[in-house]
Amino acid sequence: MRRETQWWLDARHGVGVVEAPAESTFNKLIDAVEESLGLQGMVAQRRARAARPTPPFKPTLALRPGELVMMDSSPLDVLVVLDDGVVGRLELTTAVDVAMGGLWGVMRPAGSKLTDVAVLLAQMMTPVVMRPGWDAALSMAASVVPHERLTAVDERLKDAAARPVIVPEMVVVDQGKVFVSPATRAACESLGISLQPVPPANGPAKGHVERCFGSINTEFVQWLPGFTGSHVGERGSRVEQEQLWTVSELQALWEEFLVHWHHRPHEGLRHPLMPKKALTPNQMWAALLPVAGYARCRCRRTTSWNCCRCAGNRSQMPASGSTTAPTTIPASTDTADNTPGWPRKRACGRCTTTPTPPPGSGSGCPRGSSR
Repeated sequence: MRRETQWWLDARHGVGVVEAPAESTFNKLIDAVEESLGLQGMVAQRRARAARPTPPFKPTLALRPGELVMMDSSPLDVLVVLDDGVVGRLELTTAVDVAMGGLWGVMRPAGSKLTDVAVLLAQMMTPVVMRPGWDAALSMAASVVPHERLTAVDERLKDAAARPVIVPEMVVVDQGKVFVSPATRAACESLGISLQPVPPANGPAKGHVERCFGSINTEFVQWLPGFTGSHVGERGSRVEQEQLWTVSELQALWEEFLVHWHHRPHEGLRHPLMPKKALTPNQMWAALLPVAGYARCRCRRTTSWNCCRCAGNRSQMPASGSTTAPTTIPASTDTADNTPGWPRKRACGRCTTTPTPPPGSGSGCPRGSSR
C-alpha cells in the first residue's frame, strides 16, 4: 500500500517531488484510519462491531424471574463419541433468565430441532431431581432458597436440586429457523409466552445468552477431553486420539454442571441492598421470590382445551417473619378433563390449572373470556 501511495504521489505531483512517509510512520497512520472507520480485525469482528447499538447503551432490565428469557444455539468446542460410534460435535441450545442469571440447556448431535425449544421450556418449568452421586450441598433443601415454603406450594420440590423453577413470560430469540418456526410460535402461544425475535445479525440484542457461551467454554468445555478450542490456534495436536466421552456421559455431567452454575457468584447479579456483593443465581432467586412469588405450571394433556387460573396459581410468598400462608391450587382440581359439559375453551395458557365450573353449568373460565 505504501508503494501504491508513492506511485499516486508521483503521478499527481511528479516523480520525487513528494515522498511517502517512512514505513513505520505510514503503518501508524493506516492503523489510525482503520480504527476511525471500524475496519480493524477480521470480517466477523467487523460485522459484530457494526451490529452494536449506538452508545450510550441501555441495560436490559428484568425485575422478576421469567420476565425476560433469552435463547440461542451454538456448537460445543469438544469432540464426543456419538451413538453410532462416530466422533463428532454436539450443538448446545441454552436459555438464560436475565433477572437472576439462571441457565438451562439441551445438547444434541445433529443441530437444534423443534423439540429443543419445548424441552428447554419444560426444564425451566420443572424441578430437577437429585441424581445418585450428587453432593448433598446441591439439593434445594441445603440452599438459601426457602425450601419448606416452596414445598408447601409445589410438592415436586421435595427432593429437587437447587436449580430455579420459573414460568417464562417473554423469550428473546434470533432468526434461526428453529426459533421462528410456526411450531415454536404455537408452543409459546399455548403457554402464554411472548416470542420476540431480534433483528438479523444482531448479537448484542441478546448479549446475555451470547456471553453465556463464553462462560460455558471457560467453566465447563475446556476441561473435557477432546477440547478443540474456538479456532485452530487453540487446538491441541492430538485431540482426536484422546479418550473421548460419549454423549450420555457428557449429558450427565452437563446436568450436574447446570446445578453448580446456580451456586456460582455472577458479577452482574447485584441486590440494591447489597450492591457490593456478587450474588449467585440461587441467591438472586431467593431474593426475588418474596416480591414476585412462585408460579407453578402443572403439565397435563392439552388435546381438548387449554385453560388456566393464573391469578390463583401464582402464590405470593410472604415476607420473612410473616404468618401468611402461601396460596395454591389443590391437586384435586387438576384432573377435570373428562367432566361432562365442559366447553373446549382457550384462555391465557399461563398454567394448566383446571378451572372450577360455575354452579349448575359445569363450564366457564375463571377469567371470563376465551380466545
